[in-house]
Amino acid sequence: MKRKVIYLLLTGLLFNTMLFVAGCCLPGTCCGGNSANTFDTINMEARNVAIESVDGLVAGPTLVDMAMIPFNEFGIALEPEIIYANATKSNWQLQGLFMNTAYACSPPPPTSNEEVNSISIFSNAEFTIDGQTFMAGDTLNELFSIRDNTIWEEVALDQYNNRTADKMVNEYDYLLKLIQAPSAAQAHRFTIHYSQTNGEFYSMTTQLVEVTP
Repeated sequence: MKRKVIYLLLTGLLFNTMLFVAGCCLPGTCCGGNSANTFDTINMEARNVAIESVDGLVAGPTLVDMAMIPFNEFGIALEPEIIYANATKSNWQLQGLFMNTAYACSPPPPTSNEEVNSISIFSNAEFTIDGQTFMAGDTLNELFSIRDNTIWEEVALDQYNNRTADKMVNEYDYLLKLIQAPSAAQAHRFTIHYSQTNGEFYSMTTQLVEVTP
């Protein structure tokens, strides 16, 4: 009887150990190994926002249509719409029973193979700044900066576009900011063209906003 009890205990312990191993991530297997932990951009949207933080790197509330705001508090948030590819992994077989296991360890953050090619911004109206007038439809890139999400710093939009590396797509919004005050209060509806090196292209237009010096 005692042998039978010991046998049952050992059998139960072995079975539980096997379940634990099956549900746990082994190095190079379910935690970033051959599990799908990536995302793809499928759309982009733009919205006018108020800059929230002192360093100017955080987008705050969305502005209502025809809002009035000082140029140094104004930003345009570009929001990527992404789809994730996350797979469960059938990594253990026991007596014909396949157990789809949840990953017991923390997988690495999702990544993407996509890379930004360029971001350009235009307005539906003339933009006058420091005695210079940009006609409706002219590129306004030189008047804007962008938050570089790879290093979380603000860089000139032209400088960002001219880079040939370190422009991988991530899950964060892009934040565009005016870097010079307009000559006077001006109403604009901005259009942004966003392209990736894989050929994907998205065009988005903001609501009307009045930017003041």
